[in-house]
Amino acid sequence: GVRIGWLDRNVAEGVEQLKGVRPDREPWPEDKIAAYRAVADPLPLLIFEVLLGTGQRIGDVLAMRWADIEDGGIWVRQQKTGAGIFVPFTDALADALDAAPRIGETLIAQQNGRSVSYSLAHKLITDVRKKIDAMPWDIHCLRHSAAAEIASLPGMSIEHVMAITGHTSEQMA
Repeated sequence: GVRIGWLDRNVAEGVEQLKGVRPDREPWPEDKIAAYRAVADPLPLLIFEVLLGTGQRIGDVLAMRWADIEDGGIWVRQQKTGAGIFVPFTDALADALDAAPRIGETLIAQQNGRSVSYSLAHKLITDVRKKIDAMPWDIHCLRHSAAAEIASLPGMSIEHVMAITGHTSEQMA
């Protein structure tokens, strides 16, 4: 209204934003990870493995390119933070990438070689979550799973988790 001259001030300015009511996200349980792997078709399985194996956000995963793979890991420029990081591959992710067809520039590509959109990735993951009764654990929960796995490894610290996930505070990590 201000921009087109109907109002002289933004009436919503200074209004406190309401907090959504959502339970805290939890890591995927091991049995749900196994169930997902058992029933998922190749493309949703690859998306899942890259999310779980890197701990990155879905937008960053969908932007990952084959050319960015180096020395058993991948270089990522995180969209949210702008940080450039190197993420080493887990054994499961390395196996999944070895088995994946290289049909486009990005790791996650459609049969025609085009990148997969967020909406398609979300639909593919959600379809499998419904099949295995895993609706409480969404795409973002895979970051929590990856962070928990990193933290549980011998010699790993919260700083390691932060470096790989790109979190800027210990509380977020």
